[in-house]
Amino acid sequence: MNNDSAGSPSDPQNSQNVLGTGNEIAWGPEVKLNRHKRLLRPGNDSFGQEYNLQAIQTFRATPDLTVKNTSFWSYTKRDTLSTYYYTEIIDPSTFMENRTEVIIEKETFSLNTGLDLRYQRTKAYDDYFYEPANVWDLTKDPAYIDVYNSPDFTANHGFPVPGWPNRFAQPGIFNGDTNDSRGVTVGPFAQSTFDFTPKFSVVAGARADYFKAKVREPLFPGNPEDEIDVWLPNLNGSLIYKPTEKSSVYLTYNYSKNTSGAVGNGGGITGWAGEPDANGNWYLDKESFQQPSRLLELGTKYALYDNRMFLNFAIYDQKRTAKSTSSTVIQEFEYKGFEAEMNFQPNKRIYAAVSYSYIDAESSAGFQYGLFDGASEMPPGNSNGTVPIGTVTRVSGLPEHLFNALVSYSMENGLTFTANAVVTGKMNNNTAGTVVIPTQYTIDAAVSYTIGKWMLRAQVLNVTNEENWSPPNAVYGNGSILALPGTQVQFTARYSF
Repeated sequence: MNNDSAGSPSDPQNSQNVLGTGNEIAWGPEVKLNRHKRLLRPGNDSFGQEYNLQAIQTFRATPDLTVKNTSFWSYTKRDTLSTYYYTEIIDPSTFMENRTEVIIEKETFSLNTGLDLRYQRTKAYDDYFYEPANVWDLTKDPAYIDVYNSPDFTANHGFPVPGWPNRFAQPGIFNGDTNDSRGVTVGPFAQSTFDFTPKFSVVAGARADYFKAKVREPLFPGNPEDEIDVWLPNLNGSLIYKPTEKSSVYLTYNYSKNTSGAVGNGGGITGWAGEPDANGNWYLDKESFQQPSRLLELGTKYALYDNRMFLNFAIYDQKRTAKSTSSTVIQEFEYKGFEAEMNFQPNKRIYAAVSYSYIDAESSAGFQYGLFDGASEMPPGNSNGTVPIGTVTRVSGLPEHLFNALVSYSMENGLTFTANAVVTGKMNNNTAGTVVIPTQYTIDAAVSYTIGKWMLRAQVLNVTNEENWSPPNAVYGNGSILALPGTQVQFTARYSF
């Protein structure tokens, strides 16, 4: 679709007339599109560098005592520009973690305790406030998708990004992503198992993260900055009863507080309050750093046919809160469901697994885009597709029913054949549930060959060439959907040393 169906010979996409809001949509006839085509101008892409290093050291002091130390370091530098328009710059993000574990294993008791240390440093610049994604015509030349040609963009774009000519971003106090931040976590933990009798066991664990963050707003005039420190508890406990040697029943409870509402793109820390305090100072919102989550699960497990078949069944209820990085609204989520899984391996050559999940997921609606903001009229049978903030709706992008099956056969000569099928039930593409993705399935198949230290693998994805769909972020679900590609073939070669 386009903001002006007539276009012009010199600019088929009419990019000079694109507005940040209020574009007029000219509805045309239904057109078959290439499912591999994207809403990107040639040259629009994401380029980045990422480096990861990990070192694991294990020292077995006695048969009952093991000390393990794990160190991890990562570095990310990324640049994304889509001229339809979206921009993200991570310049850069560094993460370091060191975890020391002391593991004690006795006949009726085990303990894993230690200390986890983390450090993160991120500079990120994001802009999605001026984002007229719905006005470009996918039937016309994508080379002319360029919001930079619009005088309206020139007059209303974000702040210049330091060190990046002709790149712009919105301050993090508004979009919840742009940030110049540092964070340190100190997390002591302990997890233990007690076998009181051959039939009854208890598993209990606790972790208390002390998290201290310093955040500087790199774009907003005056560069507001603030510091915050919080305690983030994580408690879990399980009761396990074994009616027989081959079966067990368990009840698990978990409670935690998390920084989900204070994390922006690139792993950086934001968490600004929606407005300054009475003195005009911007500050970090403590509630964003302590989002609670609670899980209750009841399940049972069985081992059959001399441990060749395993059956698992579980029901659960989880409640959590989360704050979108692009909104000050805190959403409540609740998930209730049932899971069943079977694993079967009659011999070393054959392996099969089948699983099914039923998920009843609801949330309070947060910020969302209208279907076509500013359009003079809607297409037949469509409404704006928004609901008032706080309305309880089904979680978009999550199917109520999910089925998966896998079978694998290995030969003595190193050949392995694998087939996998996934079936997803209906799922809402948007918060209002006015755009629904129907039930769909995907079948994949693969063959691999292992010889010495080499493993060669050929995989065919979507064997039956189904025209499937995937939901986007719920915020964009009113006017966006991802068309998945048809059949694809992949080849992999791996050498181990």
